[in-house]
Amino acid sequence: MPTYDYECQKCKKIIEVYHSITKRLKTHKEADPETKCTGEVVRQFGNPEVVFKGKGWTPKYGKTGPSKRQQEKQFNEMNNQLNAMGVKEASADEVPPPTV
Repeated sequence: MPTYDYECQKCKKIIEVYHSITKRLKTHKEADPETKCTGEVVRQFGNPEVVFKGKGWTPKYGKTGPSKRQQEKQFNEMNNQLNAMGVKEASADEVPPPTV
C-alpha cells in the first residue's frame, strides 16, 4: 500500500497516511485520529518512491565510451604523434595569459 500526504485546509498541517489507492480521506480526524482539528483534507501530489531493480540502472552496467585503459592508450598514441611532429609540452610558465 502506498503512502499519501494530505494537507488540512483549516490548520495547514501536512499528514502522511498509509492506505490503499482507492481510499479517499475527507477530514483531518480521519487522517489523524489523535487530532482535535476537524478541517477538510486535500491529497497532495508528491514525488513517488521509485525503486529500480535489475541490470542497467547503475553506471557499472551498460558502460558507454572507452575504458580507462583505452583512454590512456589513445592519450599515449596522440602524445607520440605530437612528439613525432616536433610539438613539445608547454609548461605553465610558457603559456601566455589569455587575451580579452
